[in-house]
Amino acid sequence: MFDRLVATAGRDLRIMVTCRPGSWRRQLPMTRTDPRDRVARLDPLGYPGDVERIVEHWLADRPEARDALLNLLRERSDLASAACTPLVCAMYCLVASWDGEIPDRRRLLYQKVVTRLLRGTWRQEAEADAETRRAARVALEGLAFGGAGSDPFSGLGAWLDEVREPLPAGLAAAAVAAVGHVAPPTAFEPDADVVGRRFLHRSLREHLVAEYVSHLPVADAVAALLPHCWYDPDWEHVLAPAVAGHAGRDAVLDGLLTPRGVGAAGAAGAADALGAGAAGAGAAGALGAGALGAGAGGAGLGAGAGAARVAACDGFDEMRRLLALLADETSPADWTSEHAELIDAACRRHRWLGAGRLVKAQNGWPAAALSPQERHRLNLGAIPWPLEQTPAWLKLLELDGAARSQLIDDLVGRLCGRKKRTAERVPLGAEIAVATVLRHLGVPPAAVDEVGRGLAKSLTRYADPDTFQALVILGLAPPEDLAEIILGQ
Repeated sequence: MFDRLVATAGRDLRIMVTCRPGSWRRQLPMTRTDPRDRVARLDPLGYPGDVERIVEHWLADRPEARDALLNLLRERSDLASAACTPLVCAMYCLVASWDGEIPDRRRLLYQKVVTRLLRGTWRQEAEADAETRRAARVALEGLAFGGAGSDPFSGLGAWLDEVREPLPAGLAAAAVAAVGHVAPPTAFEPDADVVGRRFLHRSLREHLVAEYVSHLPVADAVAALLPHCWYDPDWEHVLAPAVAGHAGRDAVLDGLLTPRGVGAAGAAGAADALGAGAAGAGAAGALGAGALGAGAGGAGLGAGAGAARVAACDGFDEMRRLLALLADETSPADWTSEHAELIDAACRRHRWLGAGRLVKAQNGWPAAALSPQERHRLNLGAIPWPLEQTPAWLKLLELDGAARSQLIDDLVGRLCGRKKRTAERVPLGAEIAVATVLRHLGVPPAAVDEVGRGLAKSLTRYADPDTFQALVILGLAPPEDLAEIILGQ
């Protein structure tokens, strides 16, 4: 086969074939004695090392887009994890290179990814126009939802890799070609009535299923989602985006929290709830110090009828987990006050779920913000967030001049040993974290010198690797007699 490809091309080709380990031994006549053949192991991408190098090379001529994408991946652990898949990493780079703006929310990011793929500018044919892309997107959403089958016995999702669903009748050839950019045909079957297709990546398929459901009427959306709210891995990443993206998200959530759902008899009530939700969504924007903060010292948020409804349909925290995931894609102002309280209560319980605590805090959910106790411990040197998220959390803190100076003075004093009491010193192993925060706070040169002297003095007692790393982070050189210090210890 390879020889035929080379003969057809009329020139030398470098062909790379990837497969599961060992599979090629039974399928390809490759030998170690043939100089044309090379066998290598393809290691998985890692974050941040591999992924950031790809982004830096891909967007080398777009520094602003490169920095925006790198910062987004550092702040969004869910997007960074997905970027370890080469195809997804490439799609992120495509979006960044197209317009340079990377949305903060996953749903909006995938909308741009799909739009970029539908344009098909890397192909030889003309770029798909807006009308073609619109028709192709509708066809893709229907294709994805049509292939989201369920097991006839358990009712759980049973998605097959290959989707065999007809495209809309009369779809233009240009739109069919655009569909193939996202869900290419698996094979040429001239006698088949319906062409089998496979989506480029599962996350794209999940996004398109969620988009399809988000455009359904409220009752139909609830009917589509309700059977899959419990123990269904195929729909795990579909539920929250589908609810969050629905124009009547309050009514959809209300239907999911009602054990009987929204049936034919309850459709009118759902429509009333949708109207009430639209009228009350603006009032939720005032939450924070008010309704959302009321439960901080009492029985907790979500007490009352709303919490009882959640408990009635929540076997092992499935509904509370769904509510916490909704905080990744929405803010309190997007909901009525009752639903905003329920989501915030779920955030307090599952704030690290999904995109993580930082994204929920950036979206304005009080339960994900730093508590007064955490702010106090921050001044004591206990950093309550992952180091790579330091710039984003410092921005959220909105420190004024006095608070910023106090934080710098406290951290410098603890890092350089100015604080004599054990309780006031940096916690064991926290030098790297404290140095990282100080670097992003912009420490004055005099304070940096003080830290350098303090860290150098601590090295004479114990040559801790974290102390060396803290010096490097702050741009300081280790002591000149470092070798003697280590040998002496």
